Amino acid sequence: MSEKTEFEKLRQLLELKGRNLIIFNLTQHITSAEQKVEGVIDPSSDERKQIRKLLTFETIPDRDEIGKRVQGLLNIIIDHRSECSAVMIGGAPFLMPSLQRRIHELGLDPLYAFSKRRIEEKDGKKIAIFHHEGFVAPYPLLPGGPDYGWSGD
Repeated sequence: MSEKTEFEKLRQLLELKGRNLIIFNLTQHITSAEQKVEGVIDPSSDERKQIRKLLTFETIPDRDEIGKRVQGLLNIIIDHRSECSAVMIGGAPFLMPSLQRRIHELGLDPLYAFSKRRIEEKDGKKIAIFHHEGFVAPYPLLPGGPDYGWSGD
């Protein structure tokens, strides 16, 4: 019998609390069919444009800019808080720690998608295809920091 993944533990924890696992997609990417099966929902097209703008950096940001971007992303999440229990995030590494912490403070679980690259042949050409494999929960950043609702044991 295989050990449960962190994602499976999260799903089980939510089921015990009487909640379904619905994951809001807060990335620049369209939800894949594989992710939809896992419960990922997409933002509206207007929200997607706003998310892309907030996640794209053309210059080096200062702390104030990072804070404004995180708050802008949180404003989108807040509108969907009642319909989801987790948020799929991804983007600039310097933005993610603040974003994941603030998402957790909203009572939602931040998750990162994990994809595996596979080389496939299509029309006689080899191409790299990324397949969704599951989700990864962030590790607490600081001792005593948020544990995001589950244990890595």
